[in-house]
Amino acid sequence: MSSRRLDAWCTGLTVLGGTLAALSLVDGGNLIAQIQAGAPVLAMLGLVLTGALLLRRRWIRAGVALVSSLVLLVPAITLPGDPPAPGGDTLSVLAFNTYVGQGDPDALMAEVRAREVDVLVLPEMTAAYWQSLVDRGIRDLLPHATGRTGGGRGMVVATREESTCVALPTGMTCGEVVIDESSEPYVLNRAGDPTFDQVVVRLPDGTLVKGVHLWSPRLSPGVRWREQQAEMAQWIADQQGEELLVLAGDFNAGRSHPAFREYSAGFDDSPRGAFPWTRTWPKWGPIGPLTQIDHVLARGRRAAESTTLRIPGSDHDAVWSLLTR
Repeated sequence: MSSRRLDAWCTGLTVLGGTLAALSLVDGGNLIAQIQAGAPVLAMLGLVLTGALLLRRRWIRAGVALVSSLVLLVPAITLPGDPPAPGGDTLSVLAFNTYVGQGDPDALMAEVRAREVDVLVLPEMTAAYWQSLVDRGIRDLLPHATGRTGGGRGMVVATREESTCVALPTGMTCGEVVIDESSEPYVLNRAGDPTFDQVVVRLPDGTLVKGVHLWSPRLSPGVRWREQQAEMAQWIADQQGEELLVLAGDFNAGRSHPAFREYSAGFDDSPRGAFPWTRTWPKWGPIGPLTQIDHVLARGRRAAESTTLRIPGSDHDAVWSLLTR
């Protein structure tokens, strides 16, 4: 390739990088949301481009590429939490998208036992997967479970201590897992819009826990991603009087999305501290996760320990946080 043609390619890529960086700051629809989800990966490619431009002494273009890369990368970078205070009150929270019941139940149960989980949030619950957990003793460890099976729309929240239900979708019963064999990918809310099941319970110490599964920007109708992010923001605004609040699950959004950054402000967001950034999805074959869309958000508590957990069978890593106050 000639030097002139190489320069043209570098110029084009620099302009593209600047455009992507600008898009990362826009609170847009599903297509922009998908681009934003890949922002950290795009940033790493931008850093490679920066190095190539520096070698060719293209200082201005290198500077543009570097700034664009940092705009894309910095929101995704987080630092580890501080160690827990001795004797402090702790809450062990684990959330795992089962990938429509394809996650390994033995691996999940091993993590529940090893981490002495107090709250377990399971989006995309199926009847067969719930039964496999029951067969492996989930009721002995976390006897208080509320939710409904039903494939991609299913959700179960199980707790060690007895919890009371605050908000349940139509058709659910507090303290029970309703077995629904339907394979329908979503349910309709009261307004007639497609959605996934979400469960809100209160623990004995007053902590309000919301099991989260929000619409993906890859699904149709695309407008539902932005609507559900706005609905989450409004729900959080409505809980201003709640001192102890935990939201856990699959948000289908992360720190690369302006909408998520806005409504998660003031919360402790975990897991964090992985290098070069925390990643939970997608996990396909040998390709590791690229972005973080699974979270534990806490108000009134902070994550003293947190990590992602590789559970075979799912396209998501599980997320675990030991919350203290």
